[in-house]
Amino acid sequence: MIPGVRYYDVVGIGECSVDQMCVVPRTPVPGEKLELRSLQMQGGGQVATAMVACARLGLNVRYVGAVGDDDAGHYTIEELRSEAVDASQVRVVPGGRTRQAVVLVEGQSGERTVLWHADPAVTLHPDEVSDDLVHSGHVIHLDGTMPDVALSCARRAKAAGVMVSLDLDTLVPGVEELVALADLCVVPLAFAREFTGAAEPASALRRFAARCQGFVAITMGAEGALTHVSGAVVHVPAFPVPAVDTTGCGDVFHAAAIVATQRGLPPRDILRFANAAAALAARGLGARAACPTMPEVQTLLRQG
Repeated sequence: MIPGVRYYDVVGIGECSVDQMCVVPRTPVPGEKLELRSLQMQGGGQVATAMVACARLGLNVRYVGAVGDDDAGHYTIEELRSEAVDASQVRVVPGGRTRQAVVLVEGQSGERTVLWHADPAVTLHPDEVSDDLVHSGHVIHLDGTMPDVALSCARRAKAAGVMVSLDLDTLVPGVEELVALADLCVVPLAFAREFTGAAEPASALRRFAARCQGFVAITMGAEGALTHVSGAVVHVPAFPVPAVDTTGCGDVFHAAAIVATQRGLPPRDILRFANAAAALAARGLGARAACPTMPEVQTLLRQG
């Protein structure tokens, strides 16, 4: 412990966003005009959303990222604060534009298409994330949106005995080392296939697990998730729920996996807990509207 440093259950360092949620009857084709069934603005971004989900599940949470000094930036910080997430270390970039996204949600299936824009000036640099920030969490949760920051933080966290949680969906510079440093690494099947070169899910998992000494899992949406236990591939089914919108389900899965890991659950139960939380997150429109609470997850787990 470092004197004077406030400790959090988890510190998230990475992406935040403001999302315009657009519900459409179907995915539009070029030249077509469609009436929106619903239009809402919500906070988003994979790490920021995971921190909101962690807070709703009962953890003490800090978020570190960057926003512009625009209305979207002010909205982002205030929404995080309203969710009991410490946003005091968010960098506000003068003249910058906060990352925004237009999310097209297909009304029938709940599947979404994300169109985003990010100002390259609105970012963090490794030297802007102090050792005190890196060491202020029992867990540090990182993504690949600022690869140099993620790698620097992962190295310093690992050296200090801080657990490293990783959320990757694209190949980024330093990805091999990032994966090797992770204590908890959950990735979607598409990333695992690209990273390992294996198309079959179990083969991709085995190859992935060979490159990461920590807990690894592959998410497959409605098909559930896979993990690797004592050399064996374990499949844990998803919880079937009527899906309103799948935006943010992966972020909530990561948050729940962090919570379950801190509770000391075994691998199969970690995935079952995370599957339940992710399923509940699909109940509402947007990344955060339906982030579940601990009692809601426990109720679904009891119901099976």
